[in-house]
Amino acid sequence: MRSAGRVVVVDDDVAILDFVKEALQDEGYSVIAFDNVGAALDALMSMWDTQPDAILLDVQIPDVDGQGFAELYRLLPVRQAPIILMSGSDTVGDVASQIKARDVLRKPFGLDELLTRLHRATLSGIA
Repeated sequence: MRSAGRVVVVDDDVAILDFVKEALQDEGYSVIAFDNVGAALDALMSMWDTQPDAILLDVQIPDVDGQGFAELYRLLPVRQAPIILMSGSDTVGDVASQIKARDVLRKPFGLDELLTRLHRATLSGIA
């Protein structure tokens, strides 16, 4: 199966991590999943010249939330991947605007919506 691209998923909900990882892998994506911001940022820094094609990011993560993650990620001296926020919150649009997220995926979401938003984010070029 051809690779559809590389995606990093950051969400503290294991059920969502498992669903997204399995669904995207079935579609040919290479997926790295993290349940906390620190591990995700460490990995993105160590992937220096092989940044993902997109980052799927939960807005409400304990310790450092999605907004904090995005602010720290933007400081890394690496090619910036587009960020797609995942949230069930009605105020996610405000956060998306503040961190210049490429798109918002409202929870709960299905596979078709996930793939549509991911394709749109990765096909539209610069983060």
